[in-house]
Amino acid sequence: MPKFYTLLLFLICTFFKGFALSASLTEAQIFEWWDSGIVSPEEAQEMLDLVQEGNEREACFLAEIYALETCEIQKAPKEKTPTKKKTKGTGETAANGSGKNRAGSAAKVRGRFFWKAQVDSLGELSKKNYNLQLEFYRFSLRLGTQELLSYKNKGAEAYFGQVSTKELRSHIPLDTLWGTALFYPLGNFTLGALLDTAKNAAAHLEYAFGKAVSISAAYWHSTSQQSIALHGKSSRGEISLWQRFGQTSSGQNPFQPLIKVQLHNDEKRIGQTFSWRTTAYYHGDSLPEQARLSKTLQKYRFWGSQSLSFAFADLANTKISASTRVAMPLDADTASAKIKLQGDSGPRYLRVSASATCQDAENSCTTSDYRLQATWRALENLTFENPALESAGSTDRGNITAQGSIKAEYKRGDGFHRPKLELGTAYSQGDLNRFSLSLILPKANFAEKIQIRNQVDMGTERLQTSLGVTLSRSRGEHIKPLRGYMQIRGNF
Repeated sequence: MPKFYTLLLFLICTFFKGFALSASLTEAQIFEWWDSGIVSPEEAQEMLDLVQEGNEREACFLAEIYALETCEIQKAPKEKTPTKKKTKGTGETAANGSGKNRAGSAAKVRGRFFWKAQVDSLGELSKKNYNLQLEFYRFSLRLGTQELLSYKNKGAEAYFGQVSTKELRSHIPLDTLWGTALFYPLGNFTLGALLDTAKNAAAHLEYAFGKAVSISAAYWHSTSQQSIALHGKSSRGEISLWQRFGQTSSGQNPFQPLIKVQLHNDEKRIGQTFSWRTTAYYHGDSLPEQARLSKTLQKYRFWGSQSLSFAFADLANTKISASTRVAMPLDADTASAKIKLQGDSGPRYLRVSASATCQDAENSCTTSDYRLQATWRALENLTFENPALESAGSTDRGNITAQGSIKAEYKRGDGFHRPKLELGTAYSQGDLNRFSLSLILPKANFAEKIQIRNQVDMGTERLQTSLGVTLSRSRGEHIKPLRGYMQIRGNF
């Protein structure tokens, strides 16, 4: 039996074991992994590009494969809904007053905007991404990096402009296509279609068994190839399979399917939690032309990770986890493997973490990383009223948390050397205002080389700014920027 069909059979058998949706990922976390050497510059850039495009799910998926880390969910602040008041003399309720006001509120234009850019080693802005989104009635107009007009009404959706992964409900990332897409619900079914200016056409059919379980199929047609994509989703998992059609002169189908898998399960007992997560990509030499995988993933036939974790709330909130990653390149029969063991323990005000990462399990772990970190918190949940924030329309009432950390890292395989040290401090006031500063000593010596990582988030619920930069100075050199990012977002 071919290898990919064996893999597919295993995935189908394990599909309904468990899953949690991919979490959002921030630029700050990616830069921290980059500075720490957990991910390569190319891997970090791929995740940063996806975050800037708004495809946080795929960025988080790559984080689980590249960094062997679980993403933290970053929930956007919920918009306030107007309180309903009874009008005098009648039994009717109104939001914002009378029925006339309700009609005016429905016609009111609301908007959101964001601007993001990266800072290169010359201190210049690069990879800019910006969008202005206006919402009125049931329409939404986005201008900027992505230009798109959307319409949504009772489950029906219509898009005109630059449609891509989110709009086309694709589990596998897609190229941006100039065209129009429609989705219309019929009971438990949803019908969809796409037509773009490059003569790509697609038909979509989805059936929902409930709020969390659904299956769908999409047929893709272009001037050069045809393909079909299958997708299954439940509260426990997602699996996608995309198969190209076509035959060689010998009559054999040369195309292997593109498979993407996300599985997860949490089993909670009194004082204990056991969880596992599986993420994987598998594909052949040729991909469907509408798919857009990261450059690193395209070089490997198979790239997947598996993690297990045990948490004990009654034992100083101790958590023990084990993760492994396997990669099989397209142009070789060999495979590389990476294994990570980590333990965290202690109360919230003093947490200690230790980890050991085998970078080359296929070579008996001759290259390994060892990390030890201690983090302490102070002034946690200290609350005060801030008139300035209140007058600006913020509900953030100033929950203050201050923390500090010390990290030590030793790499085995390069001979004896001094460990890498990192000293950090962080301060947060509520959920919107944060400041962190880290001093990194790659060789545990101030005179040799130092790096400074600074991250600032500040603003209100209407306007938020973020800045992150990593500076470096070596012996005999002036301090200079290595990389950074800037972001401004708001709503009106």
